[in-house]
Amino acid sequence: MGRVLFGSEFGANLGHIYPMKRIADRLHANGHEIVFAVRNLIQTKRAFKGTDYKLVQAPFWLNLPGKDINRMPTPSYADVMTRQGFGFKENLSGFFGAWADLTELVKPDVVIADHSPGLSAAIRRRYPMINFGNGFTLPPSHLEEYPPVIATGKPLAPQSKLLDIFNEALSGIGAMPLEFLPQIFDTEGQYVCTVPQLDPYASYRKEQQIGPIEDSLNLHLCQLKTMCSCIWLMKLGRTTSS
Repeated sequence: MGRVLFGSEFGANLGHIYPMKRIADRLHANGHEIVFAVRNLIQTKRAFKGTDYKLVQAPFWLNLPGKDINRMPTPSYADVMTRQGFGFKENLSGFFGAWADLTELVKPDVVIADHSPGLSAAIRRRYPMINFGNGFTLPPSHLEEYPPVIATGKPLAPQSKLLDIFNEALSGIGAMPLEFLPQIFDTEGQYVCTVPQLDPYASYRKEQQIGPIEDSLNLHLCQLKTMCSCIWLMKLGRTTSS
């Protein structure tokens, strides 16, 4: 069968890992090989005890000591990325190069990611890819700029400047440039795993929310079947949309 790479770049602890594991468990049961690139290897290894999933370290920025850097407001997703070091060309070039090298080593048939803009930007159009998230972590990809979704705080950097930094770093690995910053998540599949009432981008969406992926919900098997069908079509070399 196929090899599926799961990527988790942003976020502390395992909040983004468990939903991916639910998808991975179903794919593994159908015979697919599973590889995870994660931010927190130690916690993830404990959570994956009893599985044969391969684990590798995901590229991420160890925030330099600064004045309350983790308390800085992040009005838009652009600010989330800036606070994670994406406003520095040297950082971003390193992230993109590392993700490109990692995927080249793993050689996945499909990549699935949650809250992983560096991974998505670096490999989109190179590998079939699905992005999913809880609403806030998967902004719409058709917008020209990320809208503010939090009332407090000011932008940490102009989005036009971030776009220039992204495209310069993407050029360094021979990747496709972005016309607009939100195109980072413009991949073959985009699944918003929340309900409209909890989606900060609900008024901007073109795609429909599919609801949370939770073991406690009877709907989750239907949602997983939808994602797995998308994965299977991409493995066969066909494109699909959300």
